[in-house]
Amino acid sequence: TAAAKEKEEKAEKQFNLFLQSGTDPANLPTGFLESLDATMGLPAGTYASIYKANYATIEAERESALLDSQIKLSQYLDTVPVGQSVQIGDHSYMGTDTGQIEINNITGDVYAMREDSNAPNGISITKLGNVGNQTGRQLIQQYNPSTGNYEYWSVNPNDPSDAKPVSYGGGGTGGASNGGVNTNALMEAYPDGEGFSDTSWCLEWIREIAEDGSLPEAGTMNSIDEKAAWADSEITVENVRAGDYILTNEDSAYGHIALVAAVTTNPAGQKVAVLAESNYKGGKVTYGRTLTLSEDNMAGNGGAIMGFHHAQLKSQYTAQPASNALIAEPGTTTGSVGWDNLDITTKFQAKAVSTEIFGMRAGAYPENYELIGELMAQGMTVDEVKDNLRYAGYSPSLDGFWLDASGQVFGGLSESEREFRMEDLERKLDEGNTVAALDALREAAKSSVGVEQQKRVDGLEFTRDFLNEIQRDIVEYTNQGGDLGIFAGTNEQIHNKVGKTSNPELAQLATKMESAVIAYRKSMSGVAFTPAEAEQYANIFPGISKEKDFNLSRIAGQQETYQAEINHFYSNRLGSEAYNNLLGSQTSGIAATLIGKTTANGIKLTDDEAWSLAQEAQEMLNSGVSADEVALLLNKALGY
Repeated sequence: TAAAKEKEEKAEKQFNLFLQSGTDPANLPTGFLESLDATMGLPAGTYASIYKANYATIEAERESALLDSQIKLSQYLDTVPVGQSVQIGDHSYMGTDTGQIEINNITGDVYAMREDSNAPNGISITKLGNVGNQTGRQLIQQYNPSTGNYEYWSVNPNDPSDAKPVSYGGGGTGGASNGGVNTNALMEAYPDGEGFSDTSWCLEWIREIAEDGSLPEAGTMNSIDEKAAWADSEITVENVRAGDYILTNEDSAYGHIALVAAVTTNPAGQKVAVLAESNYKGGKVTYGRTLTLSEDNMAGNGGAIMGFHHAQLKSQYTAQPASNALIAEPGTTTGSVGWDNLDITTKFQAKAVSTEIFGMRAGAYPENYELIGELMAQGMTVDEVKDNLRYAGYSPSLDGFWLDASGQVFGGLSESEREFRMEDLERKLDEGNTVAALDALREAAKSSVGVEQQKRVDGLEFTRDFLNEIQRDIVEYTNQGGDLGIFAGTNEQIHNKVGKTSNPELAQLATKMESAVIAYRKSMSGVAFTPAEAEQYANIFPGISKEKDFNLSRIAGQQETYQAEINHFYSNRLGSEAYNNLLGSQTSGIAATLIGKTTANGIKLTDDEAWSLAQEAQEMLNSGVSADEVALLLNKALGY
C-alpha cells in the first residue's frame, strides 16, 4: 500500500542519516535498527549488519587517507634538513634529509642543497647562515644526542674550540617564558650584519625584541654594575637555556647583554651558548658567536660571564613548542595530519591555492589540494606554499621540456632573479619566439657556473661564431674569383706577404684567420701564447696558405668539436633530455614552417629536404646567427 511504501521510504532515509553518524559498532542502538528491520520486513539484525559492513568500508577509506597523508608527510620531511623539526599540534616531526652542504669560502654563506619533490629540478637550495671568511677553516657536521639534531660548525682545525655554529633557524626549547627563540623571525626583522638605528646598542636591541614592561625601565641597566646586579643567581651555566639573556663584562664601562639563541656542545666538547646580539661588532646585529658555559668563564673566576636572566620576548620571536612535544630521533616520523583532520578554513584555503597554482582542472585533483593542505598544516604560509610550487603556475606554453630545463637552471638563482627569468622565458614562449627562449636558457646556464667555466664557454662560442664568419668570407671570396692557397711558407712569411699584397679582401681575410687563433687562445686561458703553441694552433685553424676545400673542412671539424663541448655544457646545466628535445622541437618547427611556406609559393619540397634545410638553419641559430639572417639565407636557398 501507499502507506507502507511511505513508511519504508522514511525508514530508508532514517538509516541513511544514521550511516553518517559514524557511531562505533560496539555502541549501536539495536532497538532503533531492529525497528527499521521490522518496517522493511527484514530479519532482525539486518540493518545492524549493513551498518557494520559500511562502517568497515568507511574506516578502511579513512585509514587509506591517513596512510596517504603519512606518505605525503614522509615525502615532505625528506626535503627538511635533519636538525630542523616541524611541530604540528602536540607532535614534532624531525626532518630526514641531511642534504649536501656547500659554503662560499669568501663570503662565508652556507647553503644546503637537498632533494625536493616540489622543486622542478628536484633540488632546493636553502641558505643556512654565514660563518665568515673560511680561509684556513673547515665546515664539519656533528650529531647532538641531547637535542636529536645534526649541527654544522665552522672550525679552526688547529683549535677546535674556535668554532662557530651554522644554524638552520628555529630555536631551542626552554627559556623565553618556557618557549624558545625563533631565530628565523629575528633574522628576518634584524638581518645579520646590519644595524637597526644610528647606535644599535646591545640593550637598545634587547628592548626592541623584549615584551613591553619585561625589562627595567628606560635609563637603567646602562652601566656594567647595573647589568651585573640584574643577573638572576638561580640561573647558572648548568641550567641556562635558549631564550635567556646573558650578561657579560666584555665592555668594561657598560657591560654587554645578549640573547642565548641555543645551548649546545661545540666540536671541542665544550658546552656553549650560541648568541644573538647587537653592537658586539660595531653597531651591527650578529648571530652565531659562542661563549663557553663553564665555571671558569664566570666573571668571579676571571671569565666574561656576569650572569643570566630569563627573557620574555615578543611573541613573534618566541618559538612555543607544545607541552608534550616529541623529540624524534633522526630519520623518524611520528603522528599524522591527514586531510580529514584539517579545519574547514585550512581546507578552503588549500583548495583556493591549488586552483590558483594548478588551474581549475588540475587544482581540483585531491593529490594537489591535499598536499597543499598538508604543507599548510605543517606551518607553511600560503605565500611559502605558492613559492614552493611556483613553477606549476606558469602558462601552458611553459611546460614539458621547457619547464624541466628552466627548473634545472633557474633553481640555484636568487628568488628575485629566478622570478624575473621565469617570467621573461614565459613571455618569449607566449610570443612563439623559441629561438630567444632557448638563448635565455643558455644565458642563465652560463650565469649559474663559476667565472672560469663561463669564460671557457664564452670562448668556445666566440671562436665558433668567428669561424662561421670566416667560412662565409671564404665562400664569398672564392665565389667572386678569389684564390686561396697562393701563398706558401711559414706563418711569419705568409704574414709578411699578406702585408704587401694589393688585394685588400685577401688581407682582411688573413687578418681574421690570425685573429681567430689569437681569440681562441686568449678565451681559453686569458694569456698570450708561445711561438710553438702558435704553430700548433695554426695547424688546426684555417689559413690563407690552404686551399678553399681544405679550409672549409678544417672549419667544419673545429666547429663540430667546439659545438660538441658547448652542447655537453648546456646538456649538463639544462638536463640532457630536455636540452636535446628542445633543440629537436625547434628544428621540427623550422621544417614545418619551410614546408608550409614553400607549398604556398608553389615550390615542391620533400620532408627530407625540409628537414635537411631546417637542420642547417638550426646549426646557424645555435652558432649565433640571427633569426633574420637565417631567414634571408633560407629564402635565398629556396630561390625567393
